[in-house]
Amino acid sequence: MAWPWATAAVIVAALLVYIIPGASELLVYDRARVTQGEWWRVLTSHWVHFSVSHLFWNALVVAVAGSWAERLLPWRARILYLVAAGVIGAALHALEPSLARYGGLSGVAAGLVVFLAMVQLRRGTDSRWFWWTVLGLLVVKIVAETLLASPLLARFPDPAMRSMAIAHLAGAVAGTMALRRYKPATKA
Repeated sequence: MAWPWATAAVIVAALLVYIIPGASELLVYDRARVTQGEWWRVLTSHWVHFSVSHLFWNALVVAVAGSWAERLLPWRARILYLVAAGVIGAALHALEPSLARYGGLSGVAAGLVVFLAMVQLRRGTDSRWFWWTVLGLLVVKIVAETLLASPLLARFPDPAMRSMAIAHLAGAVAGTMALRRYKPATKA
């Protein structure tokens, strides 16, 4: 079984960006700066978190779902980390023109949850009901946060900050993309 080094690296990067002074400001998605050519922010913004609560909940989901996914299909999970960052950043830039700033791993976390659930469903495990429930709860969370215009778990210092449904949906798309042409080994 593969050690989930990519998952560990993503979480360590998020922790370092949170504690190193000035790192968040250099890496956060800032539409004006992206438009001026600072394109890396589209990819690095996922390591930026705006509160300990925000970092904790995102890191927790990434740690659990990412480690599990990376142990099941190491290279696909690692590619998902790369693909998700670009897909989410591009979706936010194209579909949320009023979004000035963005940060967080929640879109990547959603992608990992979808990836993990789809792997388990394709494998035809006895716990299919569980994985359908996980996917259903993810949809409920995204809808609830959209309707409430507030995150369900994370807390932000600025009450105007909100969860971005587009980021979660783009992450889910990336999670599905990482499984393109994946067919589990047939049971003998």
